[in-house]
Amino acid sequence: RMQVTSDDVFFSWQPLTHCYGMITYHIVPLVVGCNQYLMPTELFMTKPLLWAQNASRYKATMLGMIPFAMKHFVDVERKSQGCLDVDLSGIKGILVGGELVANSVCNDFTQCLSKYGLNNNALMPAYGLAECVTIASLAEVGDEVKHYRLKYTDIQIGKTPEFCTDAQEGMDVVAIGKPLNGITINIKDDNGVLLP
Repeated sequence: RMQVTSDDVFFSWQPLTHCYGMITYHIVPLVVGCNQYLMPTELFMTKPLLWAQNASRYKATMLGMIPFAMKHFVDVERKSQGCLDVDLSGIKGILVGGELVANSVCNDFTQCLSKYGLNNNALMPAYGLAECVTIASLAEVGDEVKHYRLKYTDIQIGKTPEFCTDAQEGMDVVAIGKPLNGITINIKDDNGVLLP
């Protein structure tokens, strides 16, 4: 799904002490034979704008983000009043996972970075299970982030949720792509019965 080649350049601030950082941003580039650059996590947290500057400097094509970090970056960038001198047009994909992926955070992030050339379809929502597999499902490179709005009152185990409009009270959920090859995802109720 990531369509990684030896021409790609990985850039990450995720720590190598966690499977997401280690496997996705260190092992994958090693196996593929492409360049990788790492930014210390503490540096990203204290100076997140350096993330965009270094992504531009190294001409990164594959990056990763966690939703809380996307919000942190946007907050700091807005306070800087958009003074970055960066070109993010070469970014092919930014994997987004590690916690609930909110559509509003995705929209704010892409809107913030679009003025620096980021493609609106660069975000790739993902879902992983650190205990089992780093990435279980992933959106395709270049796909639009898909989201759905569900009625709060209809979210129950075993019940098919009902969709609602943006004007109605509900909860936005972001689609996290399809399972990767070789992975089957089952959703079951409290009694272990497979849900539709």
